[in-house]
Amino acid sequence: MLDQAWTATDEITFVRGSATETGLGVGTSDLVTSGQAFHWFEPGATLGEIRRILSPLGWAAAFWNISAGSPLTTELEELPDRLAANYTPLSERVEACLRSIGAGTRTRLFQRVKVPNQQTLGKEELLLRLHSSISLPRSTASEELRREVFAMFDRHSFGEQCALKYKTVAAIWQVDVSE
Repeated sequence: MLDQAWTATDEITFVRGSATETGLGVGTSDLVTSGQAFHWFEPGATLGEIRRILSPLGWAAAFWNISAGSPLTTELEELPDRLAANYTPLSERVEACLRSIGAGTRTRLFQRVKVPNQQTLGKEELLLRLHSSISLPRSTASEELRREVFAMFDRHSFGEQCALKYKTVAAIWQVDVSE
């Protein structure tokens, strides 16, 4: 994906990095965001890197889609318990992240926002969504899983589409970047 970005434009600089070692300079970022991923990062080291790269008035934000309790979304979120060993539900991982962000010794102006979000998908898109938003290992992409997801789709679809109902949870904060 990064190779495609490099060839798509010369107006933006792309760098290879990680949540804990971005490769960006000190105080060079006015905004740092993470969409549906912060729960995979080591919170202390990630928050330290965010503090290092943020400009003095910069902001950070992390976003997640959490089930709003619709029957289809609930069924989908129960699948990992059966299919992946030692799976911690996304909602629990997000709460742990929010606690880490809010409890940061240099976090200030912390806000937590929840907004309703509905996504409409076709059958194949639903299978892909299962792997991206619920983060199942690719090894579970068996024919059995495919049949199970498609059966869920058939139970909850309207025509060729189904609706996933979420609460988008956003954490928005600033950090004290002074030493």
